[in-house]
Amino acid sequence: MRNGSSLDPAEDRGSAILSTIPLSAPIAVELPGERQRRVVIIATAGPVSVAVVHLDALGGGERLRVLWTPWIRDVQIRTTAAALPGGPLVIGADLNTWHGRDELAARFLEQRFRETPISVDRQGLGLRVLDYMFFRAGPGQRGRYRQVENRYGSDHRPLVGWIE
Repeated sequence: MRNGSSLDPAEDRGSAILSTIPLSAPIAVELPGERQRRVVIIATAGPVSVAVVHLDALGGGERLRVLWTPWIRDVQIRTTAAALPGGPLVIGADLNTWHGRDELAARFLEQRFRETPISVDRQGLGLRVLDYMFFRAGPGQRGRYRQVENRYGSDHRPLVGWIE
């Protein structure tokens, strides 16, 4: 997404995939939106594809922002799903689901990735869930992720995930 006002030099900021193994076949998918530019990043890391998704937190200024944001996130996640590769896949996602895990975008991905059971270890009450991981692994495999307690100055907690 772009940062700064018109007086500042334009530069991109946003999500990244960090990997200890070489990444190949990277693609960027620009999502429809109303306020800020959002781009999904997808790459291949060995035998598995990885994706990073960051959806809009608020709708445009002409809407009641909190009421319309689940709708724009649903549109964005369906655009994302259309670009995802087949085969093994891990998604790290800031879905910005203010309304919790029952919001459309979270439910959509949970249904799309239900073949791989996921175990989640969240810290605290977990009433406002914003960040998720989703896995598509082989038969008999499970995805697992946990929140890291240190927030490193963010309003989000980092997630660490693996396939068992």
